[in-house]
Amino acid sequence: MVKTPVPAGICAWRVSSAAWRWPTQNWVLYTGSPAPWGGMYDAPHGALCAGLLAPVLEINLQALRSRAPQSPAISRYDEVARIVTGDSTARASDGTNWIQELCSQLQVPRLAEYGIKEADFSNIVEKSKNASSMKGNPIVLTEAELLAVLEKAV
Repeated sequence: MVKTPVPAGICAWRVSSAAWRWPTQNWVLYTGSPAPWGGMYDAPHGALCAGLLAPVLEINLQALRSRAPQSPAISRYDEVARIVTGDSTARASDGTNWIQELCSQLQVPRLAEYGIKEADFSNIVEKSKNASSMKGNPIVLTEAELLAVLEKAV
């Protein structure tokens, strides 16, 4: 069970408010990545964003730690984790785990439930790579990393 000092109904607000602390840079690419391809499926945009949130956080953190370990984005992810968990010692991975658990408890559907399948991945990745929303991601993700996001979300 997700432990939070506030009712679960406002947990999404906590994640959003944490993200708004950095208005000049997207803190995760999920916020806009379904826009260029989401219309290909009968799926609400918000549901796609929710289904992508934890995998994007995880892959972004892996990419940052691997290729940009001094990036200030890592400390921002740590701060988001402290905000959403209510734990002053939380690290980025704690925030990702908390969000995964929240999505599980809220029964956020997997992307496969909207008809998204592995055969669609290359098309989705191509459309995502060209999306303006990707420019605000804290690190440019490789095609393999974008595929990994989808694999985790389906």
